[in-house]
Amino acid sequence: MRILTLWLHYIRTSLIRHMEFRAQFFVNVALGFVWLGFMFFTAHLFFLHTNEIHGWTEIEVDILITSWAIVGSCVQAFFWAGLSEMTAQITNGRFDFYFVRPVHALWQIIFSRFQPAQVVEMCAYGILLVLFLAHSAIDVTFIGLTIYIALLFCALLIRLSILLMLETLSFWFVNIENVKYLYYSIVDVGRYPTVIFRSAEVLFLTVIPIAYLGNVQTLFLVGEESWQLLIATLLVTVISVSVATGFFHWGARRYSSASS
Repeated sequence: MRILTLWLHYIRTSLIRHMEFRAQFFVNVALGFVWLGFMFFTAHLFFLHTNEIHGWTEIEVDILITSWAIVGSCVQAFFWAGLSEMTAQITNGRFDFYFVRPVHALWQIIFSRFQPAQVVEMCAYGILLVLFLAHSAIDVTFIGLTIYIALLFCALLIRLSILLMLETLSFWFVNIENVKYLYYSIVDVGRYPTVIFRSAEVLFLTVIPIAYLGNVQTLFLVGEESWQLLIATLLVTVISVSVATGFFHWGARRYSSASS
Protein backbone atom coordinates (compact mmCIF):
# COMPACT_ATOMS: atom_id res chain seq x y z
CA MET A 1 0.00 0.00 0.00
CA ARG A 2 2.87 2.38 0.78
CA ILE A 3 4.37 1.74 -2.65
CA LEU A 4 1.02 2.41 -4.37
CA THR A 5 0.58 5.66 -2.41
CA LEU A 6 4.07 6.78 -3.39
CA TRP A 7 3.45 5.95 -7.05
CA LEU A 8 0.19 7.92 -7.05
CA HIS A 9 2.10 10.82 -5.50
CA TYR A 10 4.64 10.64 -8.33
CA ILE A 11 1.82 10.71 -10.88
CA ARG A 12 0.13 13.66 -9.16
CA THR A 13 3.32 15.76 -9.06
CA SER A 14 4.08 14.90 -12.68
CA LEU A 15 0.58 15.95 -13.74
CA ILE A 16 0.95 19.26 -11.90
CA ARG A 17 4.29 19.87 -13.58
CA HIS A 18 2.97 19.04 -17.05
CA MET A 19 -0.21 21.10 -16.64
CA GLU A 20 1.93 24.18 -16.07
CA PHE A 21 2.77 23.92 -19.78
CA ARG A 22 -0.55 22.93 -21.35
CA ALA A 23 0.47 23.98 -24.85
CA GLN A 24 3.41 21.59 -24.74
CA PHE A 25 1.06 18.80 -23.66
CA PHE A 26 -1.13 19.23 -26.76
CA VAL A 27 1.91 19.61 -29.01
CA ASN A 28 3.34 16.33 -27.71
CA VAL A 29 0.03 14.56 -28.35
CA ALA A 30 -0.15 15.98 -31.87
CA LEU A 31 3.43 15.00 -32.66
CA GLY A 32 2.72 11.45 -31.51
CA PHE A 33 -0.20 11.17 -33.93
CA VAL A 34 1.83 12.69 -36.77
CA TRP A 35 4.63 10.18 -36.19
CA LEU A 36 2.18 7.26 -36.17
CA GLY A 37 0.53 8.56 -39.33
CA PHE A 38 3.93 8.70 -41.01
CA MET A 39 4.57 5.06 -40.09
CA PHE A 40 1.23 3.98 -41.59
CA PHE A 41 1.89 6.08 -44.69
CA THR A 42 5.28 4.49 -45.38
CA ALA A 43 3.91 0.99 -44.77
CA HIS A 44 0.99 1.52 -47.13
CA LEU A 45 3.30 2.68 -49.90
CA PHE A 46 4.48 -0.92 -50.24
CA PHE A 47 0.91 -2.20 -50.54
CA LEU A 48 0.26 0.05 -53.53
CA HIS A 49 2.27 -2.49 -55.52
CA THR A 50 1.50 -5.79 -53.75
CA ASN A 51 -1.22 -7.48 -51.71
CA GLU A 52 1.09 -8.97 -49.12
CA ILE A 53 4.65 -8.84 -47.87
CA HIS A 54 6.07 -12.28 -47.13
CA GLY A 55 2.64 -13.50 -46.04
CA TRP A 56 1.67 -10.34 -44.14
CA THR A 57 -1.47 -8.59 -45.43
CA GLU A 58 -2.10 -4.86 -45.20
CA ILE A 59 -4.46 -5.15 -42.21
CA GLU A 60 -1.99 -7.38 -40.37
CA VAL A 61 0.76 -4.81 -40.83
CA ASP A 62 -1.63 -2.11 -39.56
CA ILE A 63 -2.30 -4.21 -36.45
CA LEU A 64 1.44 -4.81 -36.02
CA ILE A 65 2.25 -1.10 -36.14
CA THR A 66 -0.61 -0.27 -33.75
CA SER A 67 0.40 -2.99 -31.29
CA TRP A 68 4.00 -1.79 -31.38
CA ALA A 69 2.82 1.80 -30.81
CA ILE A 70 0.61 0.82 -27.84
CA VAL A 71 3.57 -0.72 -26.03
CA GLY A 72 5.83 2.17 -27.01
CA SER A 73 3.44 4.82 -25.73
CA CYS A 74 3.05 2.88 -22.46
CA VAL A 75 6.83 2.89 -21.99
CA GLN A 76 6.95 6.60 -22.79
CA ALA A 77 4.07 7.39 -20.43
CA PHE A 78 5.08 5.54 -17.29
CA PHE A 79 8.77 4.61 -17.47
CA TRP A 80 10.77 6.56 -20.06
CA ALA A 81 11.17 9.88 -18.22
CA GLY A 82 12.68 8.25 -15.15
CA LEU A 83 14.91 5.71 -16.90
CA SER A 84 16.16 8.12 -19.54
CA GLU A 85 17.52 10.46 -16.84
CA MET A 86 19.60 7.74 -15.23
CA THR A 87 22.74 8.60 -17.21
CA ALA A 88 22.63 12.28 -16.23
CA GLN A 89 21.93 11.46 -12.58
CA ILE A 90 24.88 9.10 -12.37
CA THR A 91 27.14 11.69 -14.01
CA ASN A 92 26.17 14.63 -11.77
CA GLY A 93 25.89 12.66 -8.52
CA ARG A 94 22.12 12.96 -8.00
CA PHE A 95 21.89 9.19 -8.23
CA ASP A 96 23.06 9.14 -4.58
CA PHE A 97 19.57 10.13 -3.40
CA TYR A 98 18.08 6.87 -4.67
CA PHE A 99 20.14 4.92 -2.15
CA VAL A 100 19.26 6.98 0.93
CA ARG A 101 15.48 6.76 0.48
CA PRO A 102 13.57 3.85 2.07
CA VAL A 103 12.45 2.54 -1.33
CA HIS A 104 14.34 0.31 -3.76
CA ALA A 105 16.51 2.42 -6.07
CA LEU A 106 15.41 0.64 -9.25
CA TRP A 107 11.74 1.10 -8.38
CA GLN A 108 12.28 4.85 -7.93
CA ILE A 109 14.09 5.14 -11.25
CA ILE A 110 11.37 3.33 -13.18
CA PHE A 111 8.26 4.85 -11.58
CA SER A 112 9.34 8.33 -10.49
CA ARG A 113 8.13 10.19 -13.59
CA PHE A 114 4.92 10.23 -15.61
CA GLN A 115 4.05 11.76 -19.00
CA PRO A 116 0.28 12.23 -19.50
CA ALA A 117 0.48 13.05 -23.23
CA GLN A 118 1.56 9.49 -23.98
CA VAL A 119 -1.41 8.11 -22.02
CA VAL A 120 -3.72 9.94 -24.44
CA GLU A 121 -1.78 8.45 -27.34
CA MET A 122 -1.98 4.96 -25.85
CA CYS A 123 -5.77 5.19 -25.50
CA ALA A 124 -6.08 6.50 -29.06
CA TYR A 125 -3.96 3.62 -30.38
CA GLY A 126 -6.20 1.18 -28.52
CA ILE A 127 -9.28 2.67 -30.20
CA LEU A 128 -7.51 2.50 -33.55
CA LEU A 129 -6.78 -1.19 -33.00
CA VAL A 130 -10.47 -1.87 -32.29
CA LEU A 131 -11.41 -0.06 -35.51
CA PHE A 132 -8.94 -2.10 -37.54
CA LEU A 133 -10.35 -5.33 -36.14
CA ALA A 134 -13.96 -4.20 -36.65
CA HIS A 135 -13.37 -3.45 -40.34
CA SER A 136 -11.48 -6.66 -41.05
CA ALA A 137 -12.44 -10.28 -41.55
CA ILE A 138 -10.31 -11.38 -38.61
CA ASP A 139 -12.21 -13.58 -36.15
CA VAL A 140 -10.87 -12.56 -32.75
CA THR A 141 -11.46 -15.16 -30.05
CA PHE A 142 -11.50 -14.54 -26.31
CA ILE A 143 -8.49 -16.81 -25.81
CA GLY A 144 -6.62 -15.11 -28.63
CA LEU A 145 -7.37 -11.65 -27.23
CA THR A 146 -6.33 -12.71 -23.72
CA ILE A 147 -3.03 -14.12 -24.95
CA TYR A 148 -2.52 -11.00 -27.08
CA ILE A 149 -2.87 -8.72 -24.04
CA ALA A 150 -0.53 -10.93 -22.01
CA LEU A 151 2.03 -10.85 -24.83
CA LEU A 152 1.77 -7.05 -24.99
CA PHE A 153 2.78 -7.03 -21.33
CA CYS A 154 5.73 -9.27 -22.24
CA ALA A 155 6.71 -6.80 -24.98
CA LEU A 156 6.56 -4.01 -22.39
CA LEU A 157 8.91 -5.89 -20.05
CA ILE A 158 11.33 -6.68 -22.89
CA ARG A 159 11.42 -3.02 -23.95
CA LEU A 160 12.08 -1.92 -20.39
CA SER A 161 14.82 -4.51 -20.06
CA ILE A 162 16.57 -3.27 -23.21
CA LEU A 163 16.38 0.33 -22.03
CA LEU A 164 17.56 -0.53 -18.51
CA MET A 165 20.57 -2.49 -19.79
CA LEU A 166 21.61 0.38 -22.05
CA GLU A 167 21.20 2.98 -19.29
CA THR A 168 23.11 0.77 -16.83
CA LEU A 169 26.20 1.18 -19.02
CA SER A 170 26.44 4.65 -17.44
CA PHE A 171 28.01 3.05 -14.37
CA TRP A 172 31.10 2.35 -16.49
CA PHE A 173 30.99 5.04 -19.20
CA VAL A 174 30.56 8.74 -18.42
CA ASN A 175 27.74 10.77 -19.98
CA ILE A 176 26.67 8.35 -22.72
CA GLU A 177 23.45 10.16 -23.62
CA ASN A 178 23.49 8.63 -27.10
CA VAL A 179 22.34 5.26 -25.71
CA LYS A 180 18.81 6.60 -26.15
CA TYR A 181 19.33 6.71 -29.90
CA LEU A 182 20.65 3.15 -29.79
CA TYR A 183 17.49 2.12 -27.92
CA TYR A 184 15.27 3.72 -30.56
CA SER A 185 17.29 2.11 -33.34
CA ILE A 186 16.78 -1.33 -31.80
CA VAL A 187 13.08 -1.17 -30.92
CA ASP A 188 12.03 0.66 -34.10
CA VAL A 189 12.79 -2.45 -36.11
CA GLY A 190 10.00 -4.18 -34.19
CA ARG A 191 7.31 -2.33 -36.12
CA TYR A 192 8.19 -4.26 -39.29
CA PRO A 193 7.43 -7.94 -39.99
CA THR A 194 10.68 -9.64 -39.02
CA VAL A 195 10.33 -12.11 -41.92
CA ILE A 196 11.53 -9.37 -44.27
CA PHE A 197 14.91 -9.54 -42.53
CA ARG A 198 15.65 -13.06 -43.72
CA SER A 199 19.30 -13.18 -42.72
CA ALA A 200 18.62 -11.64 -39.29
CA GLU A 201 15.31 -13.30 -38.38
CA VAL A 202 16.97 -15.88 -36.11
CA LEU A 203 18.97 -13.10 -34.46
CA PHE A 204 15.74 -11.15 -33.77
CA LEU A 205 14.21 -14.24 -32.16
CA THR A 206 17.17 -14.97 -29.89
CA VAL A 207 19.98 -12.52 -29.14
CA ILE A 208 18.11 -9.27 -29.91
CA PRO A 209 14.44 -10.00 -29.05
CA ILE A 210 12.90 -7.61 -31.58
CA ALA A 211 10.38 -10.15 -32.89
CA TYR A 212 8.63 -10.14 -29.50
CA LEU A 213 7.86 -6.40 -29.58
CA GLY A 214 4.83 -6.68 -31.88
CA ASN A 215 5.20 -9.50 -34.40
CA VAL A 216 4.30 -12.38 -32.10
CA GLN A 217 1.40 -10.44 -30.57
CA THR A 218 -0.10 -9.73 -33.99
CA LEU A 219 0.17 -13.36 -35.10
CA PHE A 220 -1.80 -14.52 -32.07
CA LEU A 221 -4.45 -11.85 -32.52
CA VAL A 222 -5.10 -12.69 -36.18
CA GLY A 223 -5.29 -16.42 -35.46
CA GLU A 224 -1.89 -17.50 -36.76
CA GLU A 225 -0.69 -18.55 -33.34
CA SER A 226 2.24 -20.81 -32.62
CA TRP A 227 2.50 -22.29 -29.16
CA GLN A 228 6.24 -22.59 -29.63
CA LEU A 229 6.37 -18.82 -30.10
CA LEU A 230 4.24 -18.32 -26.98
CA ILE A 231 6.64 -20.38 -24.89
CA ALA A 232 9.61 -18.63 -26.48
CA THR A 233 8.11 -15.21 -25.70
CA LEU A 234 7.58 -16.08 -22.04
CA LEU A 235 11.09 -17.51 -21.81
CA VAL A 236 12.71 -14.50 -23.50
CA THR A 237 10.76 -12.14 -21.22
CA VAL A 238 11.97 -13.90 -18.07
CA ILE A 239 15.55 -13.97 -19.33
CA SER A 240 15.46 -10.31 -20.41
CA VAL A 241 14.11 -9.09 -17.07
CA SER A 242 16.54 -11.27 -15.10
CA VAL A 243 19.57 -10.16 -17.11
CA ALA A 244 18.57 -6.47 -17.02
CA THR A 245 17.94 -6.36 -13.26
CA GLY A 246 21.05 -8.42 -12.54
CA PHE A 247 23.13 -6.13 -14.73
CA PHE A 248 21.72 -3.07 -12.96
CA HIS A 249 22.51 -4.42 -9.49
CA TRP A 250 26.02 -5.34 -10.61
CA GLY A 251 26.54 -1.80 -11.90
CA ALA A 252 25.00 -0.23 -8.79
CA ARG A 253 27.54 -2.04 -6.62
CA ARG A 254 30.29 -0.34 -8.61
CA TYR A 255 28.74 3.11 -8.18
CA SER A 256 30.86 5.30 -5.88
CA SER A 257 29.11 8.68 -6.25
CA ALA A 258 30.28 11.56 -8.40
CA SER A 259 31.39 13.44 -5.30
CA SER A 260 33.66 10.74 -3.91
